[in-house]
Amino acid sequence: AAVAFIARQFPGITLRKADASYQSSNGIGHVYFRQQINDVDLDNADVNVNIARDGTVFSFGSSVYTGEVPSEAPNVDSLIRPGQALERVRSTFDLPGGLSNVPLNPDGAGRFKAGEPAGLEQPSKIELVYYRPTPDTVVPAWRVETDTGDAWLTSYIQADGDVDNILSVSDYTSHSTFSVFPWPAVGPLDSNITTVANPENVLFSPFGWFTQNGTDYTDTRGNNALAQLNRDGTADIENEGRPQGGVNRAFFFPIDLARQDPLDYQDFSTAQLFYTANIVHEVFYSLGFTELAGNFQENNFGRGGSGGDAVILNSQDGSGLNNANFATPPDGARGRMRMYIWDYTTPRRDSSLDAGVVIHEFGHGLSNRLTGGRRNGRCLTIFESRGMGEGWSDFYATALRVKGSDTREVDYPIGEYVYGNPRGIRAYPYSTSLETNPLTFTNINELTAVHAVGHIWNSALYEVMWNLIDARGNSDELYPVYDDQGVPTDGRWLMLKLVTDGLKLQPCNPSLLQARNGIVDAEVALTKGRYSCEVWRGFAKRGFG
Repeated sequence: AAVAFIARQFPGITLRKADASYQSSNGIGHVYFRQQINDVDLDNADVNVNIARDGTVFSFGSSVYTGEVPSEAPNVDSLIRPGQALERVRSTFDLPGGLSNVPLNPDGAGRFKAGEPAGLEQPSKIELVYYRPTPDTVVPAWRVETDTGDAWLTSYIQADGDVDNILSVSDYTSHSTFSVFPWPAVGPLDSNITTVANPENVLFSPFGWFTQNGTDYTDTRGNNALAQLNRDGTADIENEGRPQGGVNRAFFFPIDLARQDPLDYQDFSTAQLFYTANIVHEVFYSLGFTELAGNFQENNFGRGGSGGDAVILNSQDGSGLNNANFATPPDGARGRMRMYIWDYTTPRRDSSLDAGVVIHEFGHGLSNRLTGGRRNGRCLTIFESRGMGEGWSDFYATALRVKGSDTREVDYPIGEYVYGNPRGIRAYPYSTSLETNPLTFTNINELTAVHAVGHIWNSALYEVMWNLIDARGNSDELYPVYDDQGVPTDGRWLMLKLVTDGLKLQPCNPSLLQARNGIVDAEVALTKGRYSCEVWRGFAKRGFG
């Protein structure tokens, strides 16, 4: 019944029956199929058919690819060698040495099994497959499986292009579980607490979130961040208290926001901050805030830059109220994020639970490290550039919140949870409507506060982003998907990339117009001016044209 159903439902598509069918105790049979193109598996293009007791189709699910397909199978002799793909995985994730010299034994058509090098649990496996880098394209790829014991990685290396092009990485190993407000929700106003398993992206955090220079932790310490309670508001990060996840790194802590003061959910606060900040680290990495660019990591895995600078994350910091801040020394010295309790509501609220505030503060670390280079932490120190520092941080906090289903009529405030006001902490929400948010470049002369300058700056960035979304579409991707030219495939991620690249291009202590020019130049460098009109129109609407 399942095979006949597949033939009717997916004409013209080749599907092979996978060796994984079974019948559940409820009488439902489960039959699985894998799509093939030219007799080569297309990974993660599958169909499951569920058969009722009477033999009829009860339900089915599908992730088949229906776009254009290659006319013939890839010629293995014209592709990068499987050994090159294995070596690329080894060097990227700092796996035990010697993989490049390990003999590869044929294990079927397009499949190879490596000899067992020291340090791996079992021989690596390499297989030629097709892979979908975007929903509308397929490319030949080497699927490389490597098992170190601590991590069992499945990596996809594009086989007909640059060996450096790692398309995707996943890890079979269960590393951690968090009960948190899940990314990309900004906090309690956007979602309920959810159990999230293995949120780490090993492409950006090769050994996960809890390993630091060979030491595995079961509390909120790792290569990207050191999170702890800091009620005393001191510089002591080792004796203030970190939540324990145990050997399974399971961070489950009770919380009742309607009744509890933040002091009653300290472990939840620190775990939430650790979770959010690690994801922000990975998102920023995906946009180009890498080791060479000066990001925050204890171990840089030989990729350049200076290590020893995981971000210090202080939850419920006792040195202040109704605020948060980020200190950004040069690369090689740890940044420090202080998250305060806010007392505008009853019960009081904790800024560590508001992802928008966490993104905003981490954004200061990014903008300070990228402007003027990673060794110079003093390039956003005059009035306009300090103001734009606030604006860039608001931009990341806003853009990472925008949903694929949003339209340009959707407005976004900042800090509405901690402030207890749906309008947020700025004078106006971010909007493409000049009636809702009338701020333009001409308002700069009236201002004396850096946050107000940043409000105007991000109002312009928000306009440009929506022009790019109109031109290139939008998505709910958690990380940017890049086309073969290195351009994000949707407008929101394109703007996030342009803003990040613009920080690298602009001078030390830029003016507003110099920062604008950095983004204009970034667009030309990345897309050769394909979207220059969208960029200029957005800036011009807010008086920056």
